[in-house]
Amino acid sequence: MEISIALCSFNGARFLPDQLNSIKSQPRKPDEVVVCDDGSRDGTMELLQLFQEQCPFPVKLHRNESRLGSLKNFEKAIGLCKGDVVVLADQDDVWIPEKLTIIEDAFEKHPDLGYLFTDAELVDAEGDLLGRSLWASLGFSAKQFNKFENGEQLRCLFRKPIVTGATMAIRGSLKQFVLPFPENTILVHDLWIALVASSINMHGLPLPDKLIRYRLHSSQQIGLRQFSLTELYNDLMKFDKNNFKEFVEAFECLIDRLLYLQKTYSMEVSGSVIQIEQKNRHLNNRYSIHSTQKIAKYSLLIREILSGRYSDYSDSWKSVIRDIFTR
Repeated sequence: MEISIALCSFNGARFLPDQLNSIKSQPRKPDEVVVCDDGSRDGTMELLQLFQEQCPFPVKLHRNESRLGSLKNFEKAIGLCKGDVVVLADQDDVWIPEKLTIIEDAFEKHPDLGYLFTDAELVDAEGDLLGRSLWASLGFSAKQFNKFENGEQLRCLFRKPIVTGATMAIRGSLKQFVLPFPENTILVHDLWIALVASSINMHGLPLPDKLIRYRLHSSQQIGLRQFSLTELYNDLMKFDKNNFKEFVEAFECLIDRLLYLQKTYSMEVSGSVIQIEQKNRHLNNRYSIHSTQKIAKYSLLIREILSGRYSDYSDSWKSVIRDIFTR
């Protein structure tokens, strides 16, 4: 099995050395590292060139002529990888030494596995432990873990953003189905990959191992930032009327991709499409609840509770309470 690493960089000189050292120190060496830099101007490329010279494995550097942004930069990096497994890497984290060994073992034990994602230790900008894990901050509980393992993957993904790209690895054969990423989507690359893969029976595997130190700092492009736990939870759980149309459009785009895969590769996607349509119906109904006044609002709310969609497609009673008390 060959393992590729897809690393994206942009003005990462402050934290990049720690990440590069943790990759170089892996006992199970990668078969290649593909780096796509999005026009850094802070010495990042010099660090990457030194890394390329010092590594005993191939390091392929690509510098974008114009800014692609995080989503399309990851699309480029993943697309250039040639390994049987592609491990995604952010520029500002630190990997534990056993990361690639554990990932390789998981894919060998599960030949039908499409992707995996793991837990992580949260650290501050200086690399000091914050005393909590990534999954705990995302609200990925033992109950949700069990549901994900037992076939309710789409519903878990609809409820919370539990898959973090910095902890993710994908089967190389999955690339043809998830790439290219859709243009102008509110869905980031990790959630898009997970949704497509779980929709076409290239299932995901959550590994509870904390395989990286996930750094929180103010200059992150995407991902968690240095919020208090309460602020972070509220931010993830809120229903944003202003963005709801973007989510609906993103899920419609997901349906279009699945129907294309059904036509092109004779995949069975009807069950997944039905679930996605139900998610969009729930989003539209929640928008109506937030846009309606007084008695009519509560009538809509009760109907949506009785439908079971709050449990399947939002954060259950927590989302109900949010819809009652926010406008």
